[in-house]
Amino acid sequence: KLQHAFDLKRMGFDTWVRIGLTSAVNIFIGLIVILNPFSTVAWLMRLVGIGFLFSGVTDLITTIYVSKKASEYYVDGKAEETDEEIK
Repeated sequence: KLQHAFDLKRMGFDTWVRIGLTSAVNIFIGLIVILNPFSTVAWLMRLVGIGFLFSGVTDLITTIYVSKKASEYYVDGKAEETDEEIK
């Protein structure tokens, strides 16, 4: 990514800064993992747990939302209108 950032800078694109910053963050995180692997594992497990919680909450919200919209679709008769249009 760092090489891509330098290439974009040479070509005159402004987005090289964002890509350069993300590559710097990746390098920094990689150094932390290499220099302190045992505490990194504890943080990784916390991050995975947070990710699972986030995924579960968003799945629940999405399921409730889609279920509500589907029931509105079928109760309001929109599904029947679509079926009649097909025939």
